[in-house]
Amino acid sequence: MTITDFFKLFGGLGMFFMGMNMMSDGLNRVAGDRLKSFLDKITNNPIKGVLVGTIVTMIIQSSSATTVMVVGLVNAGLMSVYQGAGVMLGAAIGTTITAQLIALDLSEIAPLFLALGVFMTMFGKTNKNELVGDALAGFGLLFVGISTMSSTLKPLAQMPWFSEVLVTFGSNPVLGLIVGALFTALIQSSSAAIGILQALAMGGAFASYGIQSTLGITIPILLGMNIGTCITAVISAVGTNYNAKRSAVVHLLFKVFGAVWFLALVICLNEFAGADNLLYNTIIKISGTTQIDGIVVADVSKQIANTHMFFNIVNAFIILPFIKLFVVAAEKLVKEDEVKEGLVIKLDDRMLDNPSIAIEESFNTITQMAQLAYRNMQLANKCFLDYDPAIYEEVMRNEADINTYDTQITNFLVKITNSPINEKESEFVYRLHQLVHNVERYGDLQLHILEIAKEKVDQNISFSEIAISEIHNIYGKVDEILQLALSSMKDRDHYAATQAKVLEDAVDEMQSKARKNHIDRMSNNLCTPEQGVIFLEYISDMERLSDYGYRICQFVKFNL
Repeated sequence: MTITDFFKLFGGLGMFFMGMNMMSDGLNRVAGDRLKSFLDKITNNPIKGVLVGTIVTMIIQSSSATTVMVVGLVNAGLMSVYQGAGVMLGAAIGTTITAQLIALDLSEIAPLFLALGVFMTMFGKTNKNELVGDALAGFGLLFVGISTMSSTLKPLAQMPWFSEVLVTFGSNPVLGLIVGALFTALIQSSSAAIGILQALAMGGAFASYGIQSTLGITIPILLGMNIGTCITAVISAVGTNYNAKRSAVVHLLFKVFGAVWFLALVICLNEFAGADNLLYNTIIKISGTTQIDGIVVADVSKQIANTHMFFNIVNAFIILPFIKLFVVAAEKLVKEDEVKEGLVIKLDDRMLDNPSIAIEESFNTITQMAQLAYRNMQLANKCFLDYDPAIYEEVMRNEADINTYDTQITNFLVKITNSPINEKESEFVYRLHQLVHNVERYGDLQLHILEIAKEKVDQNISFSEIAISEIHNIYGKVDEILQLALSSMKDRDHYAATQAKVLEDAVDEMQSKARKNHIDRMSNNLCTPEQGVIFLEYISDMERLSDYGYRICQFVKFNL
């Protein structure tokens, strides 16, 4: 091979990688809410998890992206290790579609996909058309890269040292497995690694070997590549909580277990079946033949794709009934972290590659913030009616946590805005900024309630039974509104806004009536101006709380 050939090889490799990334990224962003709807369907039923993982990975064409997504969701507490295990099994099946596409060898029409994709990207009138264009251009570029690599690699097959390396892999399958794992770990993509192996096959690298020998060489390397892809999830788990680390370990255990049993099967069949090897003969038969330089030969590229698919499907069926055992094993290997003091907010930057999931994670975190704000409202009201320094301090600590939520959620939403999102997602993120502001302001009101509670104690102020009754009545309605706001967020209840509006109108009326009654009491010297100031400030805070609760219900009604 000349220096020019090396330039072509690396150019083809560059086009291949860029095509893979463009196609995966374009499909990922086009999928958008579909990914969210698929992941919403995950339950503790592992079969559903496998189906979801398969579909999601087929959509985004990247098992690495799916497994990283799972690690992020587990780290955020939105998915259990057990649920994530099923999704990762499905991801292994879904990613086999990429190898099947490469095996079709669409290099002759690849420029058409590339041209069409570029045209849609440049002249598409909608964001979706541009994203579809990116995916098509990536698809075309992928095959142009494969074609460039395979044609450049043809002289490699004639080199004695390369033949000796392949013979070594054929005689030592464990070495082939290790090399495949290391190579894939280096480039962090099993689809790309297997694509390069297929490019070698298309270039005739295995043409001089018998069909049985070729499978003996490629299968161990292929199994190693399936293990090597785990490195992405392992790296992604660095700095996460123990459950996320367990998910990465479960993924690794799945792949290692599968490689061990399948390689053992291959070695045994080679040893005892020889030419009657049923596995090899079946793969050879369904893979058919192709032409290299006008000579009809076995289609090794399809053999690689079919072996890859067969292994991952069978491995998933074998593991599926025993998923819990793998989860238990991961729990033994990764111990629970020591309990850390302070608030831990699980907004995971790993989700930013999947904006729809990142947005969902943000909304769930705002819901947690709203739950804390509601709890604080109950405590502040209790402290107002019956002052307690311990409750006062608890409200202050909770308010500090609410402010932490506000800061971290806002920062995360800014990161989402700066990631490649479509117009609809951008608008939704803007609405989320408004939502988190409403929740934060609703939390801030508790500080004012504490302030007037302290004044009430310091000035030794008490209220008449009539005033206390009015306080209880108004608080009861406000509490109902805020409960509706919480349930609307947790249950995505679009109808809560209608109920909240009725209650909010009732609070306005009650507040107006209570204000008039209290002014009358002051006019008749039944209460002091100091009592009046505290009372009126309290019912004013309650009215503002009802407004914030209603706005939250309105957000859910019109935005979810």
